[in-house]
Amino acid sequence: MISYKARMENADLSKRLHAALAAAKMTQAEVARRAGLQRSVVSETFSGANNTRILTLLKICDAMGFTIGQILGTYEADQRSLEVVHKWNLLDDNNQTIVFAAIDSMIARKLER
Repeated sequence: MISYKARMENADLSKRLHAALAAAKMTQAEVARRAGLQRSVVSETFSGANNTRILTLLKICDAMGFTIGQILGTYEADQRSLEVVHKWNLLDDNNQTIVFAAIDSMIARKLER
């Protein structure tokens, strides 16, 4: 029998996975295909119905374009934050540098006001 604490942890993981799925604009079927997992394994993981193996979770996170730390992080990420992280992970180092420069410029202009 699964404990109450484990059920709550699984529910939290499920919530985080669903937010990441929405941010990545993917379906569970796409995640399963990209992760090389059976659709039923992905579905069970997203439902929080089982104690997920870490390797399975790593594959699912990677398929959605996230690190496991970004999904399991200690902060409560909203969907918009996850979208930003997902898009950031798609950029190469050069484009990340350009984005940082643009952000710094916008902040500097705002602080001048």
